[in-house]
Amino acid sequence: MLYQVSKEFQRGSETYIAKFSERTDAEAFLRMKHEADQLLKINVIYRLYERAQMIEALGGDAAVGAVMGPSQESSAAAGGKGSGSTFSPTPFNMAPRPGGMPHNWVKDEDKKEDSK
Repeated sequence: MLYQVSKEFQRGSETYIAKFSERTDAEAFLRMKHEADQLLKINVIYRLYERAQMIEALGGDAAVGAVMGPSQESSAAAGGKGSGSTFSPTPFNMAPRPGGMPHNWVKDEDKKEDSK
């Protein structure tokens, strides 16, 4: 079997850091890295995957030695992310225009024909 260990910081993306052929080696590596980060008080979530299925998670909000099923895994991945229906303007909507720049720099076809 192929076992992969991933690491995710609180506001970062998940990255794979090691691959193992034996589960015991992967679990030992996982616990060693987790203990080292606890000593430094770094909030990191380590996950152990068997091929594509997560079988263990350590650190963060995950319980030590927690085994998650497919239904729990999908709900945990979507945690806290809403639909994004709030309005947030882009910098282009609020950026000041340089002097002499017209309000609408895209000319319509109707305006071109009237000026001729």
